[in-house]
Amino acid sequence: GEQGDDALYDAVYQQLLKAEEPAVRMRLLFALSGVHDARSSKALALALDPKLRVNEIMFPLRQQFGDRRTRDAAREYLEQNFDKIAERLSPSAAGSLVWLSTSFCDEAGAARAEAFFTSRVQHLPGGPRMLASAVEQQRLCAASVTAQRASFQEFFGKAPAPAPVPVPTSAPRAVA
Repeated sequence: GEQGDDALYDAVYQQLLKAEEPAVRMRLLFALSGVHDARSSKALALALDPKLRVNEIMFPLRQQFGDRRTRDAAREYLEQNFDKIAERLSPSAAGSLVWLSTSFCDEAGAARAEAFFTSRVQHLPGGPRMLASAVEQQRLCAASVTAQRASFQEFFGKAPAPAPVPVPTSAPRAVA
């Protein structure tokens, strides 16, 4: 995600299209999905790319939801394209899309997930239970942050800065 440009991204995508070996495809997909700059929209669009195999569809979404810098855009993308993405997945996999919302650790994220997903996963196998679990996980995370905030701030506010790690000026000598 730190290096490269559109030309490199497109070259890696072309390699993905040619690759047959699953491990190679996953490495290429990892590179394509891990961007966090303007190419993030390309990474999200991979979820609807017909060239991706069914077992690869969730990967770009997970990568984008998993990065603080891209998760808001990923949530917007999922909300705008939920039906199209769900059509590409099995019903149980479509229901599991709710777990992407657990990247958000706050009450607002839990409420938004509940409002968005409730009607959409109602008919999917395990959908209502997965949604309830995902929302509970978000709320527990938010409660933990609230409960730990004061002690965290107190500890790190008073803790001395860590000592810098010395950098050797020469390579260590081998002992004979």
